[in-house]
Amino acid sequence: MLYRLGSKLGSGQFGVVYKGVLECGEGEGGKVEVAVKTLKEGSGEEDRVKFLQEAAIMGQFKHHNVVTMYGVVTDGEPVSLLGRHFEASKKSVPIRVSSFRGEFRS
Repeated sequence: MLYRLGSKLGSGQFGVVYKGVLECGEGEGGKVEVAVKTLKEGSGEEDRVKFLQEAAIMGQFKHHNVVTMYGVVTDGEPVSLLGRHFEASKKSVPIRVSSFRGEFRS
């Protein structure tokens, strides 16, 4: 799989987030728009560990209300996390709120 970086979407705790395209090949659906979260080049070991921990946690979720993570690129710099990209202005994202009406007992 290959990915290409596009325009800058913003900045996060660890570095810059870009819009990109993940090329999955014909058998896997072709091209997918992704958000590419990068770790700043030259970041210390502590930030690298935290970044990879975040990726590991995100990779465990498989739910329609959670951004899908496609993978992590650790070969070279910057270390990058590839997740599904969506534009909030084009999609309505449902937010489910559940409430509890009762008592908590100890």
